[in-house]
Amino acid sequence: MAQLLLAAASATIQGEAVAQDAAGVASYWIVDSQPERVYGWLEGEPDSEFSAVVGVVWGPNESIAVADRTLATITVLAADGSVMVTMGRAGNGPGEFRRLAGIVAGGEGRVVAFDGEHQRLSEWTFDGSLSEDTRLSRTGAARRIGEVGRFTDGRWYAREGDRMVAADPGGVGRDTVGFHRLDQGGVVREALARVPGSLSSQFVVEGMSGMRGALFSPRALGALRGNCLLLAAGDEPVIRIFDQTGTPWGELRLDIPADRVTEAHRGQWVAASVAAAGRAMGGEIVPEAARMIEVMGEAVGMAERVPFANDLIVDELGYI
Repeated sequence: MAQLLLAAASATIQGEAVAQDAAGVASYWIVDSQPERVYGWLEGEPDSEFSAVVGVVWGPNESIAVADRTLATITVLAADGSVMVTMGRAGNGPGEFRRLAGIVAGGEGRVVAFDGEHQRLSEWTFDGSLSEDTRLSRTGAARRIGEVGRFTDGRWYAREGDRMVAADPGGVGRDTVGFHRLDQGGVVREALARVPGSLSSQFVVEGMSGMRGALFSPRALGALRGNCLLLAAGDEPVIRIFDQTGTPWGELRLDIPADRVTEAHRGQWVAASVAAAGRAMGGEIVPEAARMIEVMGEAVGMAERVPFANDLIVDELGYI
């Protein structure tokens, strides 16, 4: 956890945001050796087993809602971990999910789910009732949306999904990702801010060209803090702050080294990929398959810098 504290008044960053030495505050943080609560597959509750959790929000009476992309469900759990209700399922109809991307607290005891495949918002009550389905439409962005979020004042934003971009043979190209205003009617409006995104690499293997993400590719990072968006690129330790109207409020520069990617990193990636393929194939991988991974790893372009982070999380105290 970066030792940073956002200078904040109430729930919103006011005026210039600055980084402070939080060592004095951090000394009060104690992580217990045992968790306070455990959620998931309790004895007698097989329905609480999870596979790929993509979001958790608090509900009434210390309940939580857990979104699982693989199961295509939202499960509401009581404070003791017992299952209260499960909503949603795989499908194309109202309240059904094809690619559940996340959930957001909707206010007034409701939870809003976003489906990236359907480009649809669905609003649920914590008792499992579907109250509304809204498909996204666009006036300010032609790209598919990958994520949505809600500011403290109730306004919403939509984050563009990552995409492959054109690159010269043997080189890399870089995406930019927009964070847009989102009307409650599901209309994606003008961009609040844009940040550098992921890299694409064009390569040639045995005379055949292809395109994929570059090795050690960064990605666009975003987090909410009150009525502000904290945005960064994964390979540049600078966090840019915008309010819910897109007005910039300043920057936070993190004291994190931006290491250069070297050929040694490439070798580590290839070795890890071969090992992962072996585990997926029961512990053994045929030499031909290993060699294909090695050839691919040698041909694909790399990022210039090692990403300092893959995600941003800001807690209620303002720690990043």
